[in-house]
Amino acid sequence: MKLFRTALSLVAVSAFTAVVALAFPDTTPLTWVSGTGEDTGNCNRSEPCATFAYALSVTSAGGEIDAVDAGNFGQVLITKSVTIDGGTVAFYTPPARPATSKPPLPTEHYGIQVNAPGATVTLRNLKIQGFGSGQVGILFEGGTALHIEHCTISNFIDDGILIQGNTDNQVFIEDTISRDNGNAGLGIENSGGYSYVQISDSHFANNVNGIESGSASRTTVRNSDVSGNSAAGFRSDATHGSSFLSVTDSAATHNGVGAQAGGTDKVTWVRLSNVLLIGNSPGINVLPGGTVASWGNNHNGDNGSPNAQLAPQ
Repeated sequence: MKLFRTALSLVAVSAFTAVVALAFPDTTPLTWVSGTGEDTGNCNRSEPCATFAYALSVTSAGGEIDAVDAGNFGQVLITKSVTIDGGTVAFYTPPARPATSKPPLPTEHYGIQVNAPGATVTLRNLKIQGFGSGQVGILFEGGTALHIEHCTISNFIDDGILIQGNTDNQVFIEDTISRDNGNAGLGIENSGGYSYVQISDSHFANNVNGIESGSASRTTVRNSDVSGNSAAGFRSDATHGSSFLSVTDSAATHNGVGAQAGGTDKVTWVRLSNVLLIGNSPGINVLPGGTVASWGNNHNGDNGSPNAQLAPQ
């Protein structure tokens, strides 16, 4: 089994190298993929390609890749501004990998890897499935902005979505589900700069942590829920820098802890406004270095209390 995985990785790397070496001009603004496509030509509508990686190689910066129909379009490393739209039918399937290590890992073990300094990337209408063997669904390592819209990410060994930037960046997550992952539905852990993450109308269920706002992060959550996560629903912690997680008009239900801040000597906050906490144990947990602050309009049906209160503004 180990030899099979090694051979699979080598095939994936060799195929990607061959695609990059092809001489098609990087000038096509709109390309297409299909479940019955072939990785040849310029991926036009009448002759769609088979993988997003190949289509990206012939798509101009700032262009768009669309799916004609359902298909397994493979993993992709994004290094320039682009929009990938699955039209509700596309999905990725990473190859098998044992759960023995954390990122950074080779590209082929992620569904989508974004490392595009100065670029803006949009991922829309995608089903990203790890099948219990892919490491991370979406890994964001660099770029000006990442938009994740109407996507479902599930069954990865580590995080569904992982933000690991080293410069200031913005991430916008809208109407997205991240569930059944082995670590966080959304994890943020920057090595430099700050991630400004805005989440709306999204769901993080049955992970270890629902939303984990880690080092050097400023995260805002609106009209979303974290449910059935074994550790914490909303979590703010940091090993360097600071973390601020602000939640409004949302719910944390049946998690290990509803909302938790702290655990190190770094500044970590969770700020709650109009949040429902039900079925957690406890609803609120404050660890050393942490502050959970309430505007006084939350509903905590569990035990645990904030250690600071913010007046309505």
